[in-house]
Amino acid sequence: MATKKREVLRVKEYGRRAVEERRRASISPPFDLYYQQGVEAKTLLAIKPIHFSSYEPAEVEALRHFISVDPGMSDGEGCSYRVAQVWASNGIYFFLVDQFRRRCRFNELTMNVRTFAKRYRGAPILIEGTATGPALFSALTLKQQRRAVSVRPVDSKVVRFVRHVDKIVGGKIRISKCSPFNSVFVDELILFPNGPYDDQVDAMTQFLDWLGLQDDIDFSDTNAPDFAIGAIARGLQRPDHSLSTRAVTSSGRGLAVRARSEIHNPSFPEVRALVKK
Repeated sequence: MATKKREVLRVKEYGRRAVEERRRASISPPFDLYYQQGVEAKTLLAIKPIHFSSYEPAEVEALRHFISVDPGMSDGEGCSYRVAQVWASNGIYFFLVDQFRRRCRFNELTMNVRTFAKRYRGAPILIEGTATGPALFSALTLKQQRRAVSVRPVDSKVVRFVRHVDKIVGGKIRISKCSPFNSVFVDELILFPNGPYDDQVDAMTQFLDWLGLQDDIDFSDTNAPDFAIGAIARGLQRPDHSLSTRAVTSSGRGLAVRARSEIHNPSFPEVRALVKK
């Protein structure tokens, strides 16, 4: 017997509760693809490069930071990408600050997540609570574990993405002008859900979903990392290490440099001033 468009099949076999349970339990393959032939994906708004505004690093220095991790499935050749993202937000815009993404062994992911956690000491660490997520949680230091949150996805990848499409199209997802991962990140969002990868999408939607459920975050109270100040000066006066923002010399001349560590520029324990007569 022919069926009409959008007619529900086998209504008596699957009640509303059974459908919701399958929706929550279906991760791979996702519910919308396996049970609904990807209908939800066909209704997505088209994502374009113009939807991603750029920002200067100085714009996010005082904002609250967050770490979101998609730990991947397993080790070995052909394994999925593992992703750790650092985000900043003022409650309105969402800034991708840093990202680690690589097909790598679990130990390498752990090292990079711990590096992010050390660099952004006040940032919550969101870890997908599936596959190797629990092992990653256990591999963090005790102090880092207190900031870690296990997040178990309850909807399909597409459903989670759909919740935030308006933010993307509205220019609320912003990327740094000089980050090497910008093009890879933007391309994955543009191609989703028909692209070859979705690990960055997973980490992003995990962060946005979790943040949307928090009602006690004070975005005016920063948890951003401290900056290091270095000085190169001409003059006879010895540098005063107690000064955190300026270099003073007897001749009144000098250069102050502010620097921050990145994943490709490891953190430094101390910056000294070199003084010449």
